[in-house]
Amino acid sequence: MDELTFDPQGFTAADTTTEIEGYDDHVEQLENLNPEQDFRTPAEVAVQESAAQPQEPVQPQEPVQSQQPTAIEQIEQQEVVQPEVLDRRQQNRFVEYEEIGR
Repeated sequence: MDELTFDPQGFTAADTTTEIEGYDDHVEQLENLNPEQDFRTPAEVAVQESAAQPQEPVQPQEPVQSQQPTAIEQIEQQEVVQPEVLDRRQQNRFVEYEEIGR
């Protein structure tokens, strides 16, 4: 009985599927036998579709003026309320009691 041994030094993890002799011929034969099937990858489909579309120069679009004011405009339109400056004794009623107790 033979023992199978594995030598990791001689192993490469590269995919050699496409290096098989006659692989391309076999794939072409399958494509010819099944014309209704699309064998292209999504990346290939995207490249071919983008190449088929005419390239038009992109013109910058004018910004659309909306009826709603933007957040910045709303902030600018708000009325500014100035803080009222109070006497220290009016701010804190307990200041009087602290000063009296000393």
